[in-house]
Amino acid sequence: MPRSFAPVLRWLMATLLALLGLIAVILALGYLLKSNEQQVTEFSEQLAEQAQQQQTTVPARANQTSLAERALVKAQLDQQVLLLKAQEAEQELIVANLTCRDDSQCRVVSLSFIDADNCAVAVNFIGASQLKKLVDLTSPGQISINSSCAQLSKVKASCLDNLCQLLSSE
Repeated sequence: MPRSFAPVLRWLMATLLALLGLIAVILALGYLLKSNEQQVTEFSEQLAEQAQQQQTTVPARANQTSLAERALVKAQLDQQVLLLKAQEAEQELIVANLTCRDDSQCRVVSLSFIDADNCAVAVNFIGASQLKKLVDLTSPGQISINSSCAQLSKVKASCLDNLCQLLSSE
């Protein structure tokens, strides 16, 4: 029996040595993987900190300029909105005050709109006084009733078909 047991024992020892070697290699690879993962985690944390520091320093200056620009743009937009609201109110007053019975009720009014200056408009005397009050409240100096500008000297207000209309005075 010792003869037949010796080759089995050799194979068993060889297999056992091979398994121990494989386990040693697997443990070494596991250790290397663990240490590599720790290094990668530390490196990624450092990169994240650097990126965060760069984002906080650069946008701080950018935010200051961007806040100033935003405030300027907001102020300009607010001014444009106020002008548009005033122009809408003027247009509503003009439409509401076109009716008349005779020429004495019509007046020529010069208005400055966003897209045009010194527009001559014919309205009744109630509309002329309401427009003057409205423009004095919103932006003084934009309305002049019967002013002496060249455009107004060429037109006159007349009552035709119970509506105030501009007619050429030439």
